Amino acid sequence: MRVQPGSIAEELGLEPGDILRTVNKRPLRDVIDYRFYAATDAVELLVERGEDHFYCEVEKEPDESLGIEFGRPTFNPIRQCANACPFCFVDQNQEGMRESLYIRDDDFRYSFLFGNFVTFTNLTPMDWHRLKEQRLSPLYVSVHATDLELRRKLLGYPAAPDILEQLARLREIGIQVHTQIVACPGLNDGEMLEQTLDDLAAMYPTVLSVAVVPVGLTKFRGGSVHAGGRHNRIIAAQTATPVRSYTPEEARRVVRQVEERRTRMRREHGTTFVFASDEFYLLSGRKVPGAATYEGFPQLENGIGMVRHMLEGWKHARRTLPPRLSRPRTIIVLCGTLAAPVLERVAREMEETCAGLTIRVRAIENSFYGADTNVSGLLVGADLLAALPSTDGADLVLIPRVALDNDGRRLLDGVTLEDLRAHSPAPLEPAADLEESVDFIRRMEAGARLGHTVLDPRLGGFEFSPVSSTDTSGEVLTYS
Repeated sequence: MRVQPGSIAEELGLEPGDILRTVNKRPLRDVIDYRFYAATDAVELLVERGEDHFYCEVEKEPDESLGIEFGRPTFNPIRQCANACPFCFVDQNQEGMRESLYIRDDDFRYSFLFGNFVTFTNLTPMDWHRLKEQRLSPLYVSVHATDLELRRKLLGYPAAPDILEQLARLREIGIQVHTQIVACPGLNDGEMLEQTLDDLAAMYPTVLSVAVVPVGLTKFRGGSVHAGGRHNRIIAAQTATPVRSYTPEEARRVVRQVEERRTRMRREHGTTFVFASDEFYLLSGRKVPGAATYEGFPQLENGIGMVRHMLEGWKHARRTLPPRLSRPRTIIVLCGTLAAPVLERVAREMEETCAGLTIRVRAIENSFYGADTNVSGLLVGADLLAALPSTDGADLVLIPRVALDNDGRRLLDGVTLEDLRAHSPAPLEPAADLEESVDFIRRMEAGARLGHTVLDPRLGGFEFSPVSSTDTSGEVLTYS
């Protein structure tokens, strides 16, 4: 553990490297336990230091922090997924990728802490007791379908419990959930989607929101490197449940269905409730909803409202762009094919706003995962390296920050940011959004007046959805 300077923990004599064993005689399984049992006015700690154990006692305000930090959120192994979904992304990878891609987490603790989606197929009686005791809310749940047999088919798990019974149990103990439906053409859309939305709407406000996202498939589907019993179950599930990507017309039907439900929920409950992912809008050529529709963007990281969120950020950032640059500058933005049409339009507005600025958007086709995988977050280093020769003559190259790991250093295939910089003919930086990109332009311009170029390593893509499609043609988006 780590000890914050000037904290209660430091006053108690705790040191970095100490191991906190119990709080008020309760063993700790994770940071949730620590926070829950330490949220009282009298705290007793059992600390291990080397071969010694000692107790510390302190009185404090219930919401006052002890100043203890941990290197990882859970102190026992993450709970792995036992399902065999025919569209599981983990099983659509090859060897040599970033290690985190091979973790099949289905752990409600990570759902509470980080918004990871779980299926609730592995909850034990002890888990339910803990959920009731600690009121871990909200959680994020992959529903896919409320029809029991269909859900079992989509999860590849014949013993999966009834999700409606589980949601009713959560309602009894006061826990709310955000849910998602990974829509598969001809399987859980159409009438089955209508039934699922009916059932989930009846659970409002226990069910706070429903995200409908299209299934994402890579060219490695069916060729997972993970052999053994579970891999055989995956292959069997993929054979028994053929899955394909959406066409633009099918995407339009899903969007219409979601928007009709949205209208009903607003009229009956005053909430949007159900959201189609950005990819459905981009694939269908439909206009993305306004910011108010997203009600605070509760599922932003699930690809719900990222386009609108980006455009709202651009409205604010636009006012901070200088009206002209001290000299002409060219910036090249590398991104996935899904994001490119939106970024192209914003780039034109940036050029109109700032004289001397040229923005070139380069859509990178994903040759590693296949053309159907078109989001910026799944671009690999090899594809970016292949695009770098075309950036010669640029003043700056921006790549998607979302394609890097949490530390901002490594891409999915192990290529590092420094590898890209070493092969780039122009300065190269990762950018998280348009606001950061505009901020970078202003800093670069300020540096030019001082006679040097400012490269900010903190700036560090443009991502709209964790899933994929193939067609972004047509009138993709308007800005109102």
